[in-house]
Amino acid sequence: MAILRVNQLDPATADGVAGWSNGLGQLQVSMPSELHAFELRIVAQEGNSNGTEADQRHRLRQLIIAAAAGLMPNGHHLVLRLDGPLIEIASALAWAIDRPLGMSPVRRFDTTAPSPIVSLRVADEPAGLSGLFDAVGPALGRSVRLRLFAVPLGIVGPLLDMDELDDERWPEVLEKADSTIDTIAGLGGLIAFTHQSADTVTSALASRLSR
Repeated sequence: MAILRVNQLDPATADGVAGWSNGLGQLQVSMPSELHAFELRIVAQEGNSNGTEADQRHRLRQLIIAAAAGLMPNGHHLVLRLDGPLIEIASALAWAIDRPLGMSPVRRFDTTAPSPIVSLRVADEPAGLSGLFDAVGPALGRSVRLRLFAVPLGIVGPLLDMDELDDERWPEVLEKADSTIDTIAGLGGLIAFTHQSADTVTSALASRLSR
């Protein structure tokens, strides 16, 4: 049996906890100071094995869906951002093709060169996340970094439009987002930035995960 762990973090150290040492998808702006940061993990009970990579991937998927639904206030909208190699993102683009989306411009003239790094942004509902996970497959948390933003309707368009990680609109977008959820590299869990308290976050996630 697995258990949920919620640890409060210093927002300034959260990107280091996320562990994307190659800088993949790293925003070039700081998170708003009034937000709380939490490390979210589903772990095996003490003395039990964490299971196979497939088990860990399943738990991560459960946690992402619970966080997306549990930390998104009524009236807000979910925007997903994936950063990673084009070869891994292409299948997600096929999944997203009938949804509101934005994607980095792509040019690849030499097919022997490494796959270029791109970003894909998609507006969707938490219920649609299972289809995304199936599309991205094992690359999620390995070579593809996923972020989720719970934002008012007026921020959906700018988020879909923003390719660059240093876009001048990021401070306003992050200020208006009620919650931002980031994946920890290597299937380790999630980091959530939110206005909600630790007790509220724990209660919301535990309730969703127990269903």
